[in-house]
Amino acid sequence: MFLVTVSQQATSAEEVSPKTFVSTDVTDLWWNPNESGWGLQANQSGSLVFVTIFVYGTDGSPRWVTAQLTLSGSNTFTGPVFLTNGPYYGLPTFIPAQVTLSQVGTMTFVLDSVSSAHISYSINGVVVSKNIQRQPLQLEPIAGNYVGVANVTATGCANSTSNQQGSAALALNLTQSGNSISGQYQFTGATAGPVCTIAGTYTEAGRMGFVSGSYSCATGEVGNMNLIEITNRIGMISGRLSGQSTNAGCAYTGRFTVINPLVP
Repeated sequence: MFLVTVSQQATSAEEVSPKTFVSTDVTDLWWNPNESGWGLQANQSGSLVFVTIFVYGTDGSPRWVTAQLTLSGSNTFTGPVFLTNGPYYGLPTFIPAQVTLSQVGTMTFVLDSVSSAHISYSINGVVVSKNIQRQPLQLEPIAGNYVGVANVTATGCANSTSNQQGSAALALNLTQSGNSISGQYQFTGATAGPVCTIAGTYTEAGRMGFVSGSYSCATGEVGNMNLIEITNRIGMISGRLSGQSTNAGCAYTGRFTVINPLVP
């Protein structure tokens, strides 16, 4: 997949980094699909995660519950849980002085994978533990003609000189029809790599996209390829990658960022 280009353009580069400085970004809507009707929203900034929980009281009325979590271990966030009350939303003017905030418990949020997690929290002595996952909304389009850069590490190659780590300019063309994705990519620069084709399936878990498929290069190299943690912004996609060559033996890991220069 990246064998020729990484060998020719190898540079000093760091290993694959997470989506934030401390972890895969947990920012998203989260739910349990078997328990539709409640859920939570998480917003992450560095080591801080602000959580809003959509739950109900013993009388069935909604509760406004928040949590302020900080990183306490690998992919684990903990912190206090607060219950908030305030003035009627239909008043002509909202009165901040009538808002009350009290700590009623604690929460632990553990990210198990890119798309799944489990939480444990307490409210006034009642402890709740749930498995959750990112909530999908609608499949986003990622088709386009992109240029950018990829940082790739190759290990386990049959030819040991191909075990390299490096970065290279990347040209990527993607065509999408629903969940089907296909296209071509090529590492460019002073010495261009081979043109490779890709084909696979595109899925999403919340704001994170995933491509699972295969690749085939003009050099004859073939294998499997996965793109994970794909984030989609206007005219720009980024994420992490992994691949396994069928005939060269190489295992690939890395990350990429590309933009569509035609999108303002």
